Amino acid sequence: MENTNKEPNKEILLTKCCRKLCNTEEMNDDEYEKYTEAHCKDCPIFDLVKYYEMELEEDVIRKAIDTYGQEAQLWMVIEEMSELEKEICKYKRGKDNFLEIANEIADVYIMLEQLKRICGVPQDLVQRRIDFKFDRLRKRLGMF
Repeated sequence: MENTNKEPNKEILLTKCCRKLCNTEEMNDDEYEKYTEAHCKDCPIFDLVKYYEMELEEDVIRKAIDTYGQEAQLWMVIEEMSELEKEICKYKRGKDNFLEIANEIADVYIMLEQLKRICGVPQDLVQRRIDFKFDRLRKRLGMF
């Protein structure tokens, strides 16, 4: 489908800019991905690209909620978690379903991002709770 939005795609522009500045324009996507994993960890331009990717993800989350509605997306959170549960059950029965599990984890992650937005739960609160729970787990495991 053709993009009818007048704004250029920020992700494409940033990636092109990053590739030009790093002289990686001739690399195919796989080569570029390997290059970025090895060389871009400390690059401020790469950090900017990641920041805009996060901003774009937020735009998608907002658009999904606006398009489908909060009620439908709340049901979708439950549906996606159920699909992950189903794949875990298959794994426990011996199925080699690594890709299916990864896909369902990704779906649940995206839906949890929407759930945070719908319920007004700020990311910093979630991160503090994650940190607290990891610390508690470390203590229980005798690692702290």
